[in-house]
Amino acid sequence: MSGLINSAGSKSGVIGSTEIPGGYEEGTWTPALKDASGNSATLNSSYDLCRYVKIGKLVYLTGLVGSTSISGMTTTDQLRLTGLPFTVASGNEGYTATCFGYGIGLATGTAGYNAGGYVVKEDTYFLFTKWDNTGGTGSLTVEQWTADGRVMFNITYISA
Repeated sequence: MSGLINSAGSKSGVIGSTEIPGGYEEGTWTPALKDASGNSATLNSSYDLCRYVKIGKLVYLTGLVGSTSISGMTTTDQLRLTGLPFTVASGNEGYTATCFGYGIGLATGTAGYNAGGYVVKEDTYFLFTKWDNTGGTGSLTVEQWTADGRVMFNITYISA
């Protein structure tokens, strides 16, 4: 984007220079892996690398998240990635889903599952899912994430 957006959040083009509503921002964010009760996994500091870019209301996240322990988490709860840097929009614009480009230490129990998930409207977390072509979509639970599990992801959503 070099040359398109300067540090003031302006967009230059053929028509001229206009401000981007909401501006432009980039940085890092700190994720957490939690169960529905708020119990946290211990993250591996080598695999908690997350960045964001926000252009107006559009938020683009990239990351690699891994753990060293899931002790104390409720194994039957759906796994959450919490700490998204901006609150997700409400209404239909708040719906967005993603898939992972890389995963290790996922014990889904059956070959052929894909891991992914979706952001939760009006909140700052992501719910993990698993799906296949015959069973459809279901929750990826804590027990299906091993102590040394990790995923690489991209998540794009509209902020509130």
